[in-house]
Amino acid sequence: MIIFDLYEYYARRTNLKIDQIRNDDTKEFKDIQIIFNNEYNQLLETENQMFNEDSKLQEEIKYWRPKIDSLLKTTRIK
Repeated sequence: MIIFDLYEYYARRTNLKIDQIRNDDTKEFKDIQIIFNNEYNQLLETENQMFNEDSKLQEEIKYWRPKIDSLLKTTRIK
């Protein structure tokens, strides 16, 4: 399902960014909140682009499916 994959990509991306600062003693919880909020806002923007009222869902899926698959590959868990 395309929506699940979209959320999965942003979850992975958020986790990767948090992992980058996890052991940095100069970072605080608010830094994690900023990362989360930024990623969540980008997720909502992408979701709104995918499912805007003017578009036809099947055409949007054909457009977005390859893009999301490519994004998922960039955050593949090893």
